[in-house]
Parts: sequence; C-alpha cells; structure tokens
Amino acid sequence: MRNLQFVKDYRQKEQLRTSFFALASDTFGLELDRWYQEGFWDGRYIPFSYAAGGQIVANVSVNLLDLSLTGARYKPFSSAR
Repeated sequence: MRNLQFVKDYRQKEQLRTSFFALASDTFGLELDRWYQEGFWDGRYIPFSYAAGGQIVANVSVNLLDLSLTGARYKPFSSAR
C-alpha cells in the first residue's frame, strides 16, 4: 500500500492544486482551473485530501456558505478550519 499523506487547504501549493484539478476532471468532468484563476477558490472552500507521491488521490471538501433562514442570515463557524 502507498504511503498516504493527509493534506488540506493547499490552494497555494501548485503541484497539489494541479493534481486536485486533474482528479476532479477525471472523476466528475469538472474543469476547475478557470474557477481558481478567476479567484473563486477563497478561504471558504477547504479541501481535505489524501496525497500519494505529491498527487491527490482522494478528496472531500467543505464549502462554508452563509445560511438564510426566515429572513435571518447566519455565517458558518470560523473555527471550522
């Protein structure tokens, strides 16, 4: 079995980010590079992944969204990171 490394919030790490984009493309047909280049990957999108040899091989992500409920607006917990 490969040595897996748990990694998160790696948007500034080009090798992992590029590998994550490739995994999303291969798995779901998503093209995320433009999404990233246009600044949509901010601190509210947090990937939690496993990497093997510098390549993302598994991922689950959290997208912190505001909630609007009966006219009141709620923000996500800042300690969720």
